[in-house]
Amino acid sequence: MCDQAFHGTGQKTVILPGLRIPEWFDHCSSERSITFWGRERFPRICVCVSFGMLENSLHHHFQVTFCIVINGHKRILSNRCYDWSVQTDHVWLFDLTALVSYEDLRGTLVKSDWNHVEIEMEWNCCIQGDHGPTRMAIVKWYGIHVYRQESKMEDISFTNPKNLQENITSKRVGTEVLDSSEKSQKKLKAISQWD
Repeated sequence: MCDQAFHGTGQKTVILPGLRIPEWFDHCSSERSITFWGRERFPRICVCVSFGMLENSLHHHFQVTFCIVINGHKRILSNRCYDWSVQTDHVWLFDLTALVSYEDLRGTLVKSDWNHVEIEMEWNCCIQGDHGPTRMAIVKWYGIHVYRQESKMEDISFTNPKNLQENITSKRVGTEVLDSSEKSQKKLKAISQWD
């Protein structure tokens, strides 16, 4: 049911118990953030954040702020701070436009090149203990699902397209060198057969 609800765009958000990123997501990361490369216009995406409680956490209240970093310097913060009281691990699925206005995203990408986009959560989920603040929850996984009816998959990449292009170019050059070397050896073989 959740996958059907999120296959169409809209300002949807839901939080559920659990840790798993849905299988229908296009990309997942267990890093401190999730990244992708985009061009032309900002893609319409659904984001999933899996967060877990630490230690012997009891019922805790915490707050989270969502932000986007584009090309290492542009920060877009969500419209508000989100807060929950939870006892167990949870996943939070949301359409990006539910947190950030699409108008704020429009024009953020350099149209003539690939743009590095980083999505991360800033957590205020600590409790004050005898020895200072203790962190009670962490992000365990991030996931991204691209709404294909509103975004072109050729304009989004989950690996650095510049590195991919360099690899393709070096492989092509390497193949051409190999091809010319093989041709030279065949010519030498043919000449030696005439001797």
